[in-house]
Amino acid sequence: MSQPNASGSQDLYELNLAYLFCLREMARKDVAEAAVRFGIDQSLAQAVADSTIDRIRAIADPSMLQFKMRASTHIRSLIREADGPSRLLATISLLSEAADNE
Repeated sequence: MSQPNASGSQDLYELNLAYLFCLREMARKDVAEAAVRFGIDQSLAQAVADSTIDRIRAIADPSMLQFKMRASTHIRSLIREADGPSRLLATISLLSEAADNE
């Protein structure tokens, strides 16, 4: 799968990719702990742990966020107050607020 070109899509792709790679590495060490920390069931954590890099890239689809934000209000305020927050951090903050409004 080629990487998306649009800025917003690229941000979502990179966020999904980072999330999935982090999940994969943690699940390879301890599936049960990864499941708890990521808020998913163990079978999904194991499936991600068993995934190849190419498969991870394919499921990092930029058309939707691959996880639900669980950031606290405190974390969001720290993101907003950071000196010159990156576009990615701003996107995370907005996505977190949107998840709270569901």
